[in-house]
Amino acid sequence: MSGGFEQTVNAVMVLAYMFSMIVVGYLAGRATKPTTEDYYLMSRNVGFILMMFTYLATLQSMVAFLAATASYMTHGVAYLILPLSQGMLMTFLSLLLGWRYREIARENGVISQGELVYYRYGSRVGQIVVGLAGYLFNLAYIGIQVVGMAYILWALGVLDYYTAVFLVGGITLVYVLLGGLRAVVWSDLVQGVLMLLFFLTVGIFILVPLGGITGALSLAYNFNPDIFKLPGPAKFYTDSVYVSTYVILPLGIWLSPHLFIRHYFARDRKSLVGIPLGVLLSQAIMWVFIAPLLGFVAQAVLGPVSKWPIPRADLAIPYLLMRYAPWWLVGPILVGAMAAGMSTVDSQMLAEAQLLIRDVIEPIAKRRLTDMETIRYGRVIIAVTSVVAFIIALFPPPLIIDLMVGIAFAGFAQFFPALVLGILTRRVNKYGMLVGLVVGLGTVVAIQTYQLVYGIRPVGYYMGVHNGAWGLLPNLVLTFIVSHVTESRHQHPAR
Repeated sequence: MSGGFEQTVNAVMVLAYMFSMIVVGYLAGRATKPTTEDYYLMSRNVGFILMMFTYLATLQSMVAFLAATASYMTHGVAYLILPLSQGMLMTFLSLLLGWRYREIARENGVISQGELVYYRYGSRVGQIVVGLAGYLFNLAYIGIQVVGMAYILWALGVLDYYTAVFLVGGITLVYVLLGGLRAVVWSDLVQGVLMLLFFLTVGIFILVPLGGITGALSLAYNFNPDIFKLPGPAKFYTDSVYVSTYVILPLGIWLSPHLFIRHYFARDRKSLVGIPLGVLLSQAIMWVFIAPLLGFVAQAVLGPVSKWPIPRADLAIPYLLMRYAPWWLVGPILVGAMAAGMSTVDSQMLAEAQLLIRDVIEPIAKRRLTDMETIRYGRVIIAVTSVVAFIIALFPPPLIIDLMVGIAFAGFAQFFPALVLGILTRRVNKYGMLVGLVVGLGTVVAIQTYQLVYGIRPVGYYMGVHNGAWGLLPNLVLTFIVSHVTESRHQHPAR
């Protein structure tokens, strides 16, 4: 069979899958009531199975497919800090606080992160700061997913990069506009299953020819023993990098708006247990098992990255597939890869609308929008946000994980004192929360701007410490000092 025929078959399979998501969006739209609660939160009635799959599908994005493998290839076993910290800290936080967020959201009609800040502290300024910061940091995150999906289609010869950017982003936009959260959750069930099957299939077809797990590990060790030593082949994971990343990365991921608000729409406490189970299941399969093995053997099999057709480390899996997978399997695997990206982008698009409407527009307008206004304006925001994300995707960074770790997660981690500590203790008041938040966000933005302007790498770390830690330290200190000094008697009690 000719290469042209094979690429055509793969392209048809991917396109068929993408357009099937539009059908899901259409059906979800027909079942969705024209109310804010139903369009954005599915009437807060998502059960255990759907909660587990919508969380794991949204959590595990194109980063697991592309950047995780590249990072294991570069840093070896040192990169295991990511799944370890995520699995432990995110599970703990969801079990500790998930039910509290759900109760506050139900009692007060909360649909966004900033609203939670308002109902806890009574601060409209704090609400607006959280809403704007969440929106802006999330933009980079959305752009990353589009970049990842486009790279896969491009590297495997299905579509050129720019066509892929507009296609994957545009189709995701359409089904989110049609069906709101119901379209997202329904598609997440399908995409979550496809994504897990895809990772297992990729692992089997690549690792079996190499002699299985033991054969792959032997090959990797013989090629570069430093893969199995700390601080890794790149000598990057020093003690300060380890400690700061272990704390900041899971906090930044867990506090990402599109993941955080999933605590709001669980049907009951039992349904909330689906969140930590989704984290543990997906982390074990994708980050602890498949991605490390593929990353360890990539250069031993493919040669130096500089000699790859497209010299990018985060294209290791596509090139391994071209080497070992039969042509007829590439199409289904591409579908699983698209599922990984689309299942995150759809939730992010919807969250962006929630942040701007409830946390920025309504506080400034000083009135609650009607249900129809909220849905109509939300759709406009989603469309505009998509255009901005497309522009980001047209100018991709050297490694897509740079935007994730260095920009998005460092910013989201600054919400920790306001959204976690403030729920646990009354010692945090609105003045301390606001001063700490502004200083923390300002510190992260200043450091990252300095790094980007002057080309200082690695993006996301300064003097061997995660940028988010440089922001979170003064954030925490000022939150408690200012709260103690002001001793506000007018804050809302912690729930």
